[in-house]
Amino acid sequence: MFIFGVGRAKSISSISFIFSAILFLQTNCIIASPLYDAPGLDLTVPLNRCVLIKESDKDGVDSFFASDNISKLTGFSFEGKLFLYDAADSRFLWITELGLQIASNILFKENSMYLIGRSEAGGNKEKKYFFNVISNLTGLTNRRIELNLSKSLSNANEANEVFFLGIKKERIIVLSGKGDVFFFDSAAPADRLQTEKLRVGKTITSSPFFSGDNLIVGTSDNKIVIIPFERGAATRITTTQISVSGTVSAVVYTHEGNIIYGDRAGSVVALDKANKTKLWKFRAGAAITDITQTTLGTLISSSDNYIYLISTMSGRRLWKKRMTARVFSKPLIREGFAVVANLYEAEAEVIELKTGRTVNRLFLDKEDVFEGDGFLFSDSVVFPTLKGLIGFTSMPGKCANDSQR
Repeated sequence: MFIFGVGRAKSISSISFIFSAILFLQTNCIIASPLYDAPGLDLTVPLNRCVLIKESDKDGVDSFFASDNISKLTGFSFEGKLFLYDAADSRFLWITELGLQIASNILFKENSMYLIGRSEAGGNKEKKYFFNVISNLTGLTNRRIELNLSKSLSNANEANEVFFLGIKKERIIVLSGKGDVFFFDSAAPADRLQTEKLRVGKTITSSPFFSGDNLIVGTSDNKIVIIPFERGAATRITTTQISVSGTVSAVVYTHEGNIIYGDRAGSVVALDKANKTKLWKFRAGAAITDITQTTLGTLISSSDNYIYLISTMSGRRLWKKRMTARVFSKPLIREGFAVVANLYEAEAEVIELKTGRTVNRLFLDKEDVFEGDGFLFSDSVVFPTLKGLIGFTSMPGKCANDSQR
Protein backbone atom coordinates (compact mmCIF):
# COMPACT_ATOMS: atom_id res chain seq x y z
CA MET A 1 0.00 0.00 0.00
CA PHE A 2 1.32 3.44 -0.91
CA ILE A 3 0.54 6.62 0.96
CA PHE A 4 0.31 9.82 -1.08
CA GLY A 5 0.85 13.35 0.18
CA VAL A 6 -0.74 16.64 -0.76
CA GLY A 7 -1.38 17.20 -4.48
CA ARG A 8 -1.81 14.95 -7.49
CA ALA A 9 0.03 11.67 -7.15
CA LYS A 10 2.08 10.15 -9.95
CA SER A 11 1.55 6.47 -10.71
CA ILE A 12 4.18 4.33 -9.04
CA SER A 13 4.24 2.00 -12.04
CA SER A 14 5.51 4.81 -14.24
CA ILE A 15 8.79 4.85 -12.30
CA SER A 16 10.66 1.64 -13.13
CA PHE A 17 13.78 0.83 -11.17
CA ILE A 18 16.29 -1.84 -12.11
CA PHE A 19 18.12 -1.85 -8.78
CA SER A 20 16.25 -3.11 -5.70
CA ALA A 21 17.72 -0.56 -3.32
CA ILE A 22 18.94 2.94 -4.22
CA LEU A 23 20.56 5.69 -2.18
CA PHE A 24 20.51 9.31 -3.22
CA LEU A 25 22.14 12.52 -2.14
CA GLN A 26 22.25 16.01 -3.57
CA THR A 27 24.47 16.35 -6.61
CA ASN A 28 24.95 20.10 -6.65
CA CYS A 29 27.98 19.91 -4.28
CA ILE A 30 25.91 21.81 -1.78
CA ILE A 31 26.44 19.94 1.43
CA ALA A 32 28.60 16.93 2.12
CA SER A 33 26.95 14.32 4.30
CA PRO A 34 28.56 11.25 5.89
CA LEU A 35 27.63 8.27 3.72
CA TYR A 36 28.22 4.54 3.70
CA ASP A 37 31.68 3.04 3.32
CA ALA A 38 30.62 0.55 0.62
CA PRO A 39 32.44 -2.34 2.39
CA GLY A 40 32.14 -4.74 -0.57
CA LEU A 41 33.59 -2.31 -3.12
CA ASP A 42 37.10 -2.80 -4.51
CA LEU A 43 38.01 0.17 -6.70
CA THR A 44 41.18 -1.44 -8.08
CA VAL A 45 39.52 -4.29 -10.03
CA PRO A 46 37.37 -4.13 -13.20
CA LEU A 47 33.92 -2.88 -12.21
CA ASN A 48 30.51 -3.86 -13.56
CA ARG A 49 28.28 -0.99 -14.63
CA CYS A 50 24.66 -0.95 -13.39
CA VAL A 51 21.81 1.21 -14.63
CA LEU A 52 19.94 2.29 -11.50
CA ILE A 53 17.53 4.81 -13.02
CA LYS A 54 16.89 5.10 -16.73
CA GLU A 55 16.74 8.45 -18.53
CA SER A 56 12.94 8.28 -18.94
CA ASP A 57 12.60 8.04 -15.16
CA LYS A 58 14.76 11.15 -14.69
CA ASP A 59 12.47 13.45 -16.67
CA GLY A 60 12.41 16.84 -14.99
CA VAL A 61 15.03 16.07 -12.35
CA ASP A 62 16.21 19.15 -10.45
CA SER A 63 19.46 17.36 -9.56
CA PHE A 64 18.82 17.34 -5.82
CA PHE A 65 19.23 14.02 -4.02
CA ALA A 66 19.06 13.15 -0.33
CA SER A 67 19.41 10.29 2.11
CA ASP A 68 18.71 9.76 5.79
CA ASN A 69 22.07 7.94 6.03
CA ILE A 70 20.44 4.99 7.81
CA SER A 71 20.18 2.69 4.78
CA LYS A 72 16.40 2.52 4.95
CA LEU A 73 14.77 5.76 3.80
CA THR A 74 15.91 7.53 0.67
CA GLY A 75 14.52 10.56 -1.12
CA PHE A 76 14.67 11.99 -4.61
CA SER A 77 13.11 15.12 -6.05
CA PHE A 78 11.54 15.56 -9.46
CA GLU A 79 10.25 18.97 -10.60
CA GLY A 80 7.94 19.72 -7.72
CA LYS A 81 7.63 16.01 -6.85
CA LEU A 82 9.17 13.93 -4.09
CA PHE A 83 9.08 10.26 -3.32
CA LEU A 84 10.42 8.22 -0.46
CA TYR A 85 11.84 4.78 -1.09
CA ASP A 86 12.47 2.13 1.56
CA ALA A 87 15.71 0.44 0.54
CA ALA A 88 15.33 -2.29 3.16
CA ASP A 89 11.95 -3.45 1.79
CA SER A 90 12.56 -2.35 -1.83
CA ARG A 91 9.32 -0.39 -2.04
CA PHE A 92 8.05 3.16 -2.31
CA LEU A 93 6.47 4.57 0.81
CA TRP A 94 4.85 7.57 -0.85
CA ILE A 95 5.09 10.03 -3.71
CA THR A 96 3.77 13.57 -3.58
CA GLU A 97 3.57 16.74 -5.66
CA LEU A 98 4.62 19.81 -3.68
CA GLY A 99 3.33 22.45 -6.07
CA LEU A 100 6.77 24.08 -5.78
CA GLN A 101 10.11 23.81 -7.58
CA ILE A 102 12.96 22.45 -5.49
CA ALA A 103 15.52 25.16 -4.68
CA SER A 104 17.81 23.51 -2.12
CA ASN A 105 19.35 20.28 -0.95
CA ILE A 106 17.12 18.06 1.19
CA LEU A 107 17.82 17.39 4.87
CA PHE A 108 16.63 14.33 6.77
CA LYS A 109 16.12 14.35 10.53
CA GLU A 110 14.26 11.57 12.31
CA ASN A 111 10.69 11.58 10.93
CA SER A 112 10.96 14.79 8.90
CA MET A 113 12.70 16.16 5.82
CA TYR A 114 13.43 19.83 5.21
CA LEU A 115 13.81 21.70 1.92
CA ILE A 116 13.29 25.06 0.22
CA GLY A 117 10.67 25.30 -2.53
CA ARG A 118 10.10 28.08 -5.05
CA SER A 119 6.79 29.28 -6.46
CA GLU A 120 7.01 30.39 -10.08
CA ALA A 121 6.55 34.05 -10.91
CA GLY A 122 4.26 35.08 -13.74
CA GLY A 123 4.19 38.52 -15.30
CA ASN A 124 5.21 41.02 -12.62
CA LYS A 125 4.49 38.58 -9.84
CA GLU A 126 7.37 38.06 -7.44
CA LYS A 127 8.91 34.68 -6.87
CA LYS A 128 8.39 33.31 -3.40
CA TYR A 129 10.52 30.84 -1.49
CA PHE A 130 9.27 28.57 1.32
CA PHE A 131 10.87 26.52 4.06
CA ASN A 132 9.05 23.17 4.05
CA VAL A 133 8.78 20.53 6.77
CA ILE A 134 7.59 17.23 5.28
CA SER A 135 6.68 14.05 7.12
CA ASN A 136 8.87 11.08 6.22
CA LEU A 137 5.99 8.83 7.27
CA THR A 138 3.24 10.20 5.03
CA GLY A 139 4.74 12.70 2.56
CA LEU A 140 2.40 15.39 3.90
CA THR A 141 3.72 18.93 4.27
CA ASN A 142 3.47 19.63 7.99
CA ARG A 143 4.70 23.21 7.84
CA ARG A 144 5.42 25.74 5.07
CA ILE A 145 6.99 29.08 6.00
CA GLU A 146 7.60 31.87 3.49
CA LEU A 147 11.15 33.22 3.66
CA ASN A 148 11.39 36.97 4.08
CA LEU A 149 14.18 37.50 1.58
CA SER A 150 16.07 40.68 0.85
CA LYS A 151 14.21 42.58 -1.88
CA SER A 152 16.52 41.68 -4.77
CA LEU A 153 16.19 37.97 -4.05
CA SER A 154 12.45 37.87 -4.69
CA ASN A 155 12.49 40.02 -7.82
CA ALA A 156 10.69 38.25 -10.68
CA ASN A 157 13.42 39.28 -13.12
CA GLU A 158 16.23 37.82 -10.99
CA ALA A 159 17.67 34.38 -11.70
CA ASN A 160 16.33 31.55 -9.58
CA GLU A 161 17.90 31.49 -6.15
CA VAL A 162 19.66 28.41 -4.74
CA PHE A 163 19.70 27.64 -1.03
CA PHE A 164 22.02 25.57 1.15
CA LEU A 165 20.72 23.75 4.22
CA GLY A 166 22.77 22.42 7.14
CA ILE A 167 21.79 20.92 10.48
CA LYS A 168 23.27 20.33 13.93
CA LYS A 169 21.07 18.63 16.52
CA GLU A 170 17.84 20.66 16.47
CA ARG A 171 19.32 23.71 14.74
CA ILE A 172 18.86 24.22 10.96
CA ILE A 173 20.68 26.91 8.96
CA VAL A 174 19.32 28.05 5.59
CA LEU A 175 21.78 30.08 3.49
CA SER A 176 20.70 31.78 0.27
CA GLY A 177 23.13 32.24 -2.58
CA LYS A 178 22.81 36.00 -2.22
CA GLY A 179 23.59 36.17 1.46
CA ASP A 180 20.41 35.82 3.54
CA VAL A 181 20.74 33.41 6.49
CA PHE A 182 17.77 31.92 8.34
CA PHE A 183 17.82 29.84 11.52
CA PHE A 184 15.15 27.28 12.41
CA ASP A 185 14.65 25.14 15.50
CA SER A 186 13.20 21.78 14.49
CA ALA A 187 12.12 21.05 18.07
CA ALA A 188 10.17 24.31 18.50
CA PRO A 189 6.38 24.59 18.15
CA ALA A 190 5.16 25.15 14.59
CA ASP A 191 4.55 28.87 15.13
CA ARG A 192 8.11 29.43 16.41
CA LEU A 193 10.19 27.33 14.00
CA GLN A 194 12.09 30.34 12.64
CA THR A 195 14.25 31.85 15.33
CA GLU A 196 16.58 34.37 13.67
CA LYS A 197 17.70 35.94 10.39
CA LEU A 198 20.86 37.78 9.38
CA ARG A 199 22.74 38.96 6.27
CA VAL A 200 26.32 38.01 5.44
CA GLY A 201 26.57 41.08 3.24
CA LYS A 202 27.31 39.92 -0.28
CA THR A 203 26.72 37.14 -2.80
CA ILE A 204 28.04 33.69 -1.91
CA THR A 205 31.01 32.65 -4.09
CA SER A 206 31.79 29.18 -2.73
CA SER A 207 29.84 26.16 -1.58
CA PRO A 208 29.42 26.45 2.20
CA PHE A 209 31.30 24.04 4.42
CA PHE A 210 29.49 22.82 7.53
CA SER A 211 31.74 21.63 10.32
CA GLY A 212 31.23 21.28 14.06
CA ASP A 213 29.58 24.42 15.38
CA ASN A 214 30.07 26.63 12.31
CA LEU A 215 29.27 27.24 8.67
CA ILE A 216 32.08 28.78 6.63
CA VAL A 217 31.66 30.34 3.18
CA GLY A 218 33.26 32.79 0.75
CA THR A 219 31.56 36.01 -0.38
CA SER A 220 31.87 38.35 -3.36
CA ASP A 221 33.50 41.15 -1.32
CA ASN A 222 36.64 38.99 -0.91
CA LYS A 223 35.81 37.73 2.56
CA ILE A 224 35.46 34.44 4.39
CA VAL A 225 32.44 34.47 6.66
CA ILE A 226 32.10 32.15 9.66
CA ILE A 227 28.53 31.72 10.91
CA PRO A 228 27.96 29.89 14.22
CA PHE A 229 24.97 27.57 14.62
CA GLU A 230 24.30 28.95 18.12
CA ARG A 231 24.49 32.42 19.62
CA GLY A 232 26.17 31.20 22.83
CA ALA A 233 26.06 33.80 25.58
CA ALA A 234 25.39 36.65 23.13
CA THR A 235 21.93 38.13 22.62
CA ARG A 236 22.08 37.40 18.89
CA ILE A 237 24.19 35.46 16.42
CA THR A 238 27.25 37.33 15.20
CA THR A 239 29.50 36.35 12.30
CA THR A 240 33.27 36.45 11.98
CA GLN A 241 34.53 37.98 8.72
CA ILE A 242 38.06 37.52 7.40
CA SER A 243 39.27 39.74 4.55
CA VAL A 244 41.39 37.98 1.92
CA SER A 245 43.15 39.12 -1.24
CA GLY A 246 41.01 37.27 -3.82
CA THR A 247 37.49 36.01 -4.50
CA VAL A 248 37.04 32.77 -2.57
CA SER A 249 35.87 29.84 -4.72
CA ALA A 250 36.34 27.01 -2.18
CA VAL A 251 36.88 26.88 1.59
CA VAL A 252 37.15 24.14 4.23
CA TYR A 253 38.19 23.51 7.80
CA THR A 254 41.09 21.11 8.28
CA HIS A 255 40.99 18.28 10.79
CA GLU A 256 43.12 20.50 13.05
CA GLY A 257 40.59 23.35 12.85
CA ASN A 258 42.61 25.63 10.56
CA ILE A 259 41.06 27.19 7.42
CA ILE A 260 42.14 26.42 3.85
CA TYR A 261 40.64 28.44 1.01
CA GLY A 262 41.16 28.69 -2.73
CA ASP A 263 40.39 31.64 -4.99
CA ARG A 264 39.53 32.33 -8.62
CA ALA A 265 43.12 33.30 -9.40
CA GLY A 266 44.43 29.84 -8.44
CA SER A 267 45.86 30.55 -4.99
CA VAL A 268 45.36 28.16 -2.06
CA VAL A 269 46.00 29.63 1.40
CA ALA A 270 45.95 28.15 4.89
CA LEU A 271 44.97 30.35 7.86
CA ASP A 272 45.68 29.68 11.52
CA LYS A 273 42.54 28.75 13.48
CA ALA A 274 43.35 31.11 16.35
CA ASN A 275 44.62 34.39 14.88
CA LYS A 276 43.67 33.80 11.17
CA THR A 277 47.21 34.63 10.03
CA LYS A 278 48.62 32.96 6.90
CA LEU A 279 50.38 29.64 7.48
CA TRP A 280 51.31 28.87 3.88
CA LYS A 281 50.34 29.55 0.28
CA PHE A 282 50.18 27.27 -2.76
CA ARG A 283 49.67 28.31 -6.37
CA ALA A 284 47.78 26.38 -9.07
CA GLY A 285 47.48 27.41 -12.72
CA ALA A 286 43.86 28.60 -12.69
CA ALA A 287 40.76 28.99 -10.51
CA ILE A 288 40.31 26.53 -7.63
CA THR A 289 37.09 24.55 -8.05
CA ASP A 290 37.24 22.24 -5.01
CA ILE A 291 39.20 21.52 -1.83
CA THR A 292 38.80 18.10 -0.23
CA GLN A 293 40.45 16.89 2.97
CA THR A 294 41.97 13.39 2.99
CA THR A 295 44.10 11.49 5.50
CA LEU A 296 47.11 11.82 3.16
CA GLY A 297 46.80 15.55 2.45
CA THR A 298 44.57 18.18 0.88
CA LEU A 299 43.26 17.39 -2.60
CA ILE A 300 42.93 20.46 -4.83
CA SER A 301 40.89 20.61 -8.05
CA SER A 302 41.63 23.43 -10.46
CA SER A 303 40.24 24.62 -13.78
CA ASP A 304 43.78 24.32 -15.20
CA ASN A 305 42.84 20.63 -15.81
CA TYR A 306 45.04 19.46 -12.93
CA ILE A 307 44.38 17.99 -9.53
CA TYR A 308 46.99 18.37 -6.81
CA LEU A 309 47.67 16.67 -3.49
CA ILE A 310 49.43 19.03 -1.12
CA SER A 311 50.57 18.75 2.49
CA THR A 312 47.89 20.05 4.83
CA MET A 313 50.54 21.20 7.29
CA SER A 314 53.02 22.93 4.94
CA GLY A 315 51.30 23.42 1.57
CA ARG A 316 54.10 21.49 -0.16
CA ARG A 317 53.01 19.79 -3.37
CA LEU A 318 53.09 15.99 -3.06
CA TRP A 319 51.99 15.33 -6.64
CA LYS A 320 49.96 16.78 -9.48
CA LYS A 321 48.03 15.02 -12.21
CA ARG A 322 46.67 16.29 -15.50
CA MET A 323 43.05 15.32 -16.22
CA THR A 324 41.34 14.99 -19.59
CA ALA A 325 39.13 18.02 -18.88
CA ARG A 326 38.45 20.60 -16.20
CA VAL A 327 37.44 19.08 -12.88
CA PHE A 328 34.20 20.67 -11.71
CA SER A 329 32.70 17.77 -9.73
CA LYS A 330 33.85 16.88 -6.23
CA PRO A 331 36.24 13.91 -6.01
CA LEU A 332 34.89 10.94 -4.09
CA ILE A 333 37.35 9.72 -1.44
CA ARG A 334 37.47 6.13 -0.20
CA GLU A 335 40.26 4.15 1.51
CA GLY A 336 43.23 5.91 -0.04
CA PHE A 337 41.67 6.42 -3.47
CA ALA A 338 39.93 9.32 -5.22
CA VAL A 339 37.30 8.76 -7.91
CA VAL A 340 37.42 11.80 -10.18
CA ALA A 341 34.81 12.34 -12.89
CA ASN A 342 34.98 15.39 -15.12
CA LEU A 343 31.55 16.85 -15.74
CA TYR A 344 30.23 16.23 -19.26
CA GLU A 345 32.87 13.56 -19.96
CA ALA A 346 32.24 9.81 -20.34
CA GLU A 347 35.20 8.56 -18.30
CA ALA A 348 36.16 8.73 -14.61
CA GLU A 349 39.53 7.83 -13.07
CA VAL A 350 40.33 6.01 -9.83
CA ILE A 351 43.49 7.67 -8.49
CA GLU A 352 45.71 6.34 -5.73
CA LEU A 353 46.16 9.22 -3.28
CA LYS A 354 49.61 8.10 -2.13
CA THR A 355 51.17 8.30 -5.61
CA GLY A 356 48.73 10.14 -7.91
CA ARG A 357 48.72 7.07 -10.17
CA THR A 358 45.55 6.06 -12.08
CA VAL A 359 44.71 2.49 -11.02
CA ASN A 360 41.33 2.08 -12.70
CA ARG A 361 38.89 3.77 -15.07
CA LEU A 362 35.09 3.89 -15.14
CA PHE A 363 33.43 4.14 -18.55
CA LEU A 364 29.91 5.23 -19.41
CA ASP A 365 27.88 4.02 -22.37
CA LYS A 366 28.04 5.73 -25.74
CA GLU A 367 26.64 9.29 -25.82
CA ASP A 368 26.45 9.37 -22.01
CA VAL A 369 28.31 11.85 -19.77
CA PHE A 370 28.75 12.49 -16.05
CA GLU A 371 26.49 15.24 -14.68
CA GLY A 372 27.23 15.43 -10.96
CA ASP A 373 29.15 14.23 -7.92
CA GLY A 374 29.55 10.54 -7.16
CA PHE A 375 28.54 8.87 -3.90
CA LEU A 376 28.83 5.47 -2.24
CA PHE A 377 25.91 3.10 -1.78
CA SER A 378 26.03 -0.46 -0.53
CA ASP A 379 28.76 -2.05 -2.66
CA SER A 380 28.74 0.54 -5.46
CA VAL A 381 29.96 3.98 -6.45
CA VAL A 382 27.09 5.87 -8.10
CA PHE A 383 26.99 8.86 -10.47
CA PRO A 384 24.15 10.90 -12.00
CA THR A 385 24.64 10.99 -15.77
CA LEU A 386 22.88 12.20 -18.89
CA LYS A 387 21.18 8.80 -19.31
CA GLY A 388 20.26 8.17 -15.69
CA LEU A 389 21.76 7.17 -12.37
CA ILE A 390 24.67 4.76 -13.00
CA GLY A 391 26.44 2.54 -10.46
CA PHE A 392 29.76 0.69 -10.62
CA THR A 393 30.35 -2.40 -8.49
CA SER A 394 33.05 -5.03 -8.01
CA MET A 395 30.63 -7.67 -6.74
CA PRO A 396 30.78 -10.81 -8.95
CA GLY A 397 27.68 -11.47 -11.01
CA LYS A 398 25.99 -8.14 -10.25
CA CYS A 399 24.92 -6.23 -13.36
CA ALA A 400 26.61 -8.87 -15.50
CA ASN A 401 24.31 -7.87 -18.37
CA ASP A 402 25.95 -4.44 -18.56
CA SER A 403 29.68 -4.23 -19.24
CA GLN A 404 32.14 -1.40 -18.58
CA ARG A 405 32.33 -0.72 -22.30
